[in-house]
Amino acid sequence: MTELPPDDGTAEERTCVPTRCYCLFNHAITEQERAEVRKQIDYARRIGDTHGLLVHLTRLTGECPARRNS
Repeated sequence: MTELPPDDGTAEERTCVPTRCYCLFNHAITEQERAEVRKQIDYARRIGDTHGLLVHLTRLTGECPARRNS
């Protein structure tokens, strides 16, 4: 039987939603990450990369557990 670690008051912190995305397509969480993805979308449009465009649009949309903190 495994023992639980002593409660040091951080149990709530350990059960919080992550602040980093671990999804298949890494979602942009911060404003800086969103700005970078927008640049990548512009570049994909400019060179006609439809697959890249789809991937980067996916990074800006959809459900992500890490976004619940922001």
